[in-house]
Amino acid sequence: MKGAVPVSQEHTDWEKENERLQAVISRIEKKKEALKGDSDELKDDVIELRRTFWDDVTVNLDEPDDVIETQASLKQRAELLSERERSHGLLHQQKKTLNKLEETPYFGRIDFAEDGENETESIYIGIASLMDKNDEEFLVYDWRAPISSMYYDFAPGRAYYPTLDGDVEGDITLKRQYIVKRGNLEGMFDTGLTIGDELLQSLLGQQSSPQMKSIVASIQREQNQVIRNERSKMLLVRGAAGSGKTSAALQRVAYLLYKHREKLDAGNMLLFSPNPLFTRYVSNVLPELGEDNLQQSTLFQHFKKRLPNDWALESPHAHIEYFLSEQAEATRSQGLSVKTSPRFIEQLHDYVSSLSHSGLIFKDLYFRGELWVTKAQLQDYFYQMASSMSISDRLETVAEWLLKMLQITEREERPKAWVDEKMDLLDQATYNRVFEKVTENEGTFNDTVLQEDLLRKLVVRRMVKPLRKQIQTFDVLDVEAMYVQFFRWAGYKVIAEEIAYHFKKRDMHWEDAAPFLYFEDLLKGRPVYADIRHIFIDEAQDYTTIQIRYLQHLFPSSRLTLLGDANQAVHAHTSAGNAPLEEDSNEKEQETITLHRSYRSTQPIVEFTKQLVPNGEQIEAFERPGPKPAMKQLENEKQHDRYVCDLAKQLEEREIGMAAIVTKTFAESEEIWEQLTRAGRDAQLIHEQTSEFKAALLVLPVYLAKGIEFDAVVVSDASAANYHRERDRYLLYTACTRAMHELYLCTNGELTPFITDSVYEHYVQG
Repeated sequence: MKGAVPVSQEHTDWEKENERLQAVISRIEKKKEALKGDSDELKDDVIELRRTFWDDVTVNLDEPDDVIETQASLKQRAELLSERERSHGLLHQQKKTLNKLEETPYFGRIDFAEDGENETESIYIGIASLMDKNDEEFLVYDWRAPISSMYYDFAPGRAYYPTLDGDVEGDITLKRQYIVKRGNLEGMFDTGLTIGDELLQSLLGQQSSPQMKSIVASIQREQNQVIRNERSKMLLVRGAAGSGKTSAALQRVAYLLYKHREKLDAGNMLLFSPNPLFTRYVSNVLPELGEDNLQQSTLFQHFKKRLPNDWALESPHAHIEYFLSEQAEATRSQGLSVKTSPRFIEQLHDYVSSLSHSGLIFKDLYFRGELWVTKAQLQDYFYQMASSMSISDRLETVAEWLLKMLQITEREERPKAWVDEKMDLLDQATYNRVFEKVTENEGTFNDTVLQEDLLRKLVVRRMVKPLRKQIQTFDVLDVEAMYVQFFRWAGYKVIAEEIAYHFKKRDMHWEDAAPFLYFEDLLKGRPVYADIRHIFIDEAQDYTTIQIRYLQHLFPSSRLTLLGDANQAVHAHTSAGNAPLEEDSNEKEQETITLHRSYRSTQPIVEFTKQLVPNGEQIEAFERPGPKPAMKQLENEKQHDRYVCDLAKQLEEREIGMAAIVTKTFAESEEIWEQLTRAGRDAQLIHEQTSEFKAALLVLPVYLAKGIEFDAVVVSDASAANYHRERDRYLLYTACTRAMHELYLCTNGELTPFITDSVYEHYVQG
């Protein structure tokens, strides 16, 4: 193997390293014992404080001063309890970290001779820091510490690491990696740059897991550039399938939380993932590193929260299935091309600018089914204001005017007969509350006039509540009508009619969600998400230009990390000439890091899959051996289905690990799953709401497999009939690159044209 020299048990250092390892584990055990004592003591304090919470609090509400004193006493007691609970929680977290360290205290070491110093320091690196018994020297350095960066970035020789006072320079005289399992030293390697082949072979050769694992022991130099990058407002990470984009991004989260612990916590970060299954798949990485999980959402979930409950939003998966069906209407295909083009955003801004002078469409406002204020009145009032004012500021003024009018309406409505009818229908609890309020104000209940007045106010206030909310949320604007009008204004009349038809049914296409909400925010002003400081977008190649712009607009204080691979684009808009993940020449604080090397799959699988896509020669395979992909061409559907069932049985009997049958569409997945079930196979059908794996054999469409890896993959029906359009090339590539160790393809008829004669040498006939 290249790059690493194994250190055998006969090596002179082996005994010394083993002794040190055991000494460190002993230190961990003693620290755990001390923590347990502190934790038990704090736990007892918390229990006692909860039990006696009211004993030391004198409740006196007779005089204002007594009330203030009581409140101060309660606050002081609550703060003491909260502080004890928080301290107990921190000790519990420290204990969890020590448990992980006890299993594997460290995974790497560098010996560093700093310029001007006489001694060489041995720096051991693990998932967390560990001090000696006097808390003076580091036994283990956290992998995120500045000094640890040299382990990932340099081979033995000249090196440096950053500090607040500038770079510290010197020489790395030794670089060593360890395999430590359950506290036992099982292997170690002296190596050059980053991870030696033996260690990486060991890590990559393991079976897949239902959840992604941390990669801190195997971070490569280019991945480390992603993790520690703090220069860029927007960081684009483009990488081949299996290059560690997502893993590096999650380690990046852990790094940022470590370095900026005083300013950042997990609540300041948000990850947009492609589906709930992927969200669950990556959920264990940060806890494994001793950090809380960051907030996670899908773009679909976010849109659903912002749209009214009575709107039906097409899911991204339904959107994909619609365009995969090859029955997409020409108008919708044209609309998709328009809405996902970069020019579309400019047109939208131009339209909003024109609305400053004319064209805003308002709604008629109703109270109790009767017209209260007409849309013409609203429009006249709005356009009487100076056009130099922003639209949102003028809407604020309109809302203030309407709320004042609403106060007048409330007073006018209180004596009317309809209020008497509503009062008769009030429940007893409401009457009791009003009674208590009257007696509280008057001392005795002798004023039926006051009671009636309060009841009338209550009835009218309840009746005007929906109208008040409509005014306060600027729902006096007919945004739906103006969105349709925009397409007419831009010359897309047919598209406008198609959107209007669906909007009447409160139905929204997936590709309309981002532009519609972006347009609404341009008019009304955006919601405030000031607490989010970092946004991570995985599978960013499937986002449209306006979806990215919308998120930038919504989180203006956030830094963005976009992760993706154009070769894995599965949405229809990516075949309409709109290339995702392109650098924006107008974005000054933007940087791109490209990861060319693929680690997920064996070398034969990578050599096969790189032939399927343009510029595939740029993808580098890690030298991990394995069988070539197997291809089986079958003549008809019956033979194809029998082959898939037989292959599934073989994989199950061999206990290969997690195996997946990957199809092009969900309908195909359903058919295969039904056949497997009839054949007695324990298979799980994955759909868009699935959040966890429950079987070793999975059946799923390719777009739900994105970002996930399996020990063995069977690509169902890789035929010319199924994969023939140019965008199908990327679906096929995505399906094949899910495989870690074994890849099988089968066809129902003629082989897809994307597997050409030049690919022949990279697979075997199955």
